Amino acid sequence: MAALHKPRIMLVDLTLDGSDGVTLVRDLAIQHPRIRLIAVTMHHDEETVRQAFLAGVAGYVVKGAASADLVTALRAVANNQHYVHPVVASVVVVDSLRWLRQADRLSPREIEVLRLVTAGRTAVETGRALGISAHTVRRHLSNMASKVGVHGRVALTRYAVEHHLVYDET
Repeated sequence: MAALHKPRIMLVDLTLDGSDGVTLVRDLAIQHPRIRLIAVTMHHDEETVRQAFLAGVAGYVVKGAASADLVTALRAVANNQHYVHPVVASVVVVDSLRWLRQADRLSPREIEVLRLVTAGRTAVETGRALGISAHTVRRHLSNMASKVGVHGRVALTRYAVEHHLVYDET
């Protein structure tokens, strides 16, 4: 439909018959970057809201909202703004503050180490690049994992990507 009709704005339900609406949003945003997307969904949880915006929605409206709310969302998105329905606005604010506070726990040096390691460098290579030993790199990784409450490099890398401390190049 998007390719055929080339709409300026599309409403997308995040709960589709057995498929993932967030994946649909991501695919639409990649294939049709000029189409502005509004999620219309029953989901109020922070993870779904976060994933929808990361996937490419510009607006988020909960099902059952007043028609005036949908009109407000359409107008905002048509004017290149973002819209978050009031029902989930507090969820977005609380979630954003939680993520920002967690990121603040890491020192600038730890973030440097994290960026190099998540880019695929070994502890030895990271140490050489920063003028520290591989042992110090490993200590930084261990300290960071403890600070943010994860275990292992994979979990730490995922944390870094999810918290926008590094950039996911996929």
